[in-house]
Amino acid sequence: MRQRISDRNLWLPPLALIAIGAVILFFAPAEKTMGGGIKPVYVHVAFSWAGMVGVLLGGALGVWVLATDSPRWHDWMETIAWVGVIWFLLGVIISFAAAKANWGAISLTEPRTAAGLQFSAIALIAKTLAGWSPWRRLRAAVNVALVGVLWLLTFSAPLILHPRDPIRTATSAGIQITFAAMFVVVLLLGVWACGVANSELRIAKYE
Repeated sequence: MRQRISDRNLWLPPLALIAIGAVILFFAPAEKTMGGGIKPVYVHVAFSWAGMVGVLLGGALGVWVLATDSPRWHDWMETIAWVGVIWFLLGVIISFAAAKANWGAISLTEPRTAAGLQFSAIALIAKTLAGWSPWRRLRAAVNVALVGVLWLLTFSAPLILHPRDPIRTATSAGIQITFAAMFVVVLLLGVWACGVANSELRIAKYE
């Protein structure tokens, strides 16, 4: 029997993950140049990367739905892709706090920031419009296309203030471990969100 979103026990896993994330941030090491300003960067990177994983998985499932038109895999594709887009957008929003802490101001024209905002806008509009369509394959095609849009916008943006890879370029093992731990926590939050959203969708559609 599926749990409804109103079931209080359903919220125990995300609350536990948020508590774990808070503990990780509390003990997270500072960086030599940024000092404590690296803490919002930990969260920004975790949400951005987890969001990209969701978008990529949504695109991969989109290929499968294009081939099979499977209602079951369509529902998983949509929930995973939507959570991916939302997590990525949260990563962009959190990057404002990181920018303020480390650059002294929020620059919406910084290429990586602008690319993140552009992708988020395109993804939200495209997925909302496709959601009004009765065709599963159209929504699948949108999710496949978003992978290409993400790649073109994000990875082709020039690096001015934004570092290329804050994890692998870090000289501290503690910083690398913290980045990885926060990514796992945020990714697990996304897994929980996908499970709940898919369950609610199936209840609404079939019960």
